[in-house]
Amino acid sequence: PAWISAAKELKGEVNFGAVNCDDASNRDLCSEYGVQGFPTLKYLEPNKEAAKYSGMRDAKTIIDFARTKYKKTIAVPAAEMTSQDMFEERCTGSESHPRKYHMCLVGFLPDILDTQASGRNAYIEMMNNVSRTHAGAPYSFLWVSAGSQPELEANFNIGGFGYPALAAYSPKKNAYASLKGGFSIQEIDNLIKDLRKGKIAVGAIKGDLAKIKTVAAWDGKDASVQVEEEFSLEDIMGSDEEERKEEL
Repeated sequence: PAWISAAKELKGEVNFGAVNCDDASNRDLCSEYGVQGFPTLKYLEPNKEAAKYSGMRDAKTIIDFARTKYKKTIAVPAAEMTSQDMFEERCTGSESHPRKYHMCLVGFLPDILDTQASGRNAYIEMMNNVSRTHAGAPYSFLWVSAGSQPELEANFNIGGFGYPALAAYSPKKNAYASLKGGFSIQEIDNLIKDLRKGKIAVGAIKGDLAKIKTVAAWDGKDASVQVEEEFSLEDIMGSDEEERKEEL
């Protein structure tokens, strides 16, 4: 059957399974999913209603349907923005990078000295969690270290204090909205939902959109703390014995 060929082609992307609805032990399951004729193909996703497949029954059409559905479940992880090219690719678009995101969520995370790796990773995972919730939506999640892109911070009226901070930027409208609550999964998710429902007003960015400075990517490690060499008072002021010798 075509679906067996499709299952082989999509191995590792989409799982295929078969249920015999003539088997008495499966009748409740088949009834739950509204199976009335055979064969019936349905696409299942976590926390979503099953989607009935109504297309052609050849392998290629089934593969195209399943792959399209699958791609919409893939969350794009939050990425550190380290260059102008990356900003264009993951947000604004350009001649070489056609725009594909309607909204870019840019997190401004505290300096690594303030949070160390565990704290920074916790903030990044919050953004990843929200990205997974909105998998398939045309949203991009980016982050920078506090103070590394001062002109971009000025665009969004962020900077100097109050990290972490986050701005949701619309490349098409060249406008943004700032996260007003605490930096958390719930607050970031609420910001996205409220923007989609038009509950939050967006404002024009301050000045011309910044050109992103090229910076070295974070190595994923804690900040190295420089330990200053200790000096004794004798090293600085000299010992009593040395003073007596100088007097003689």
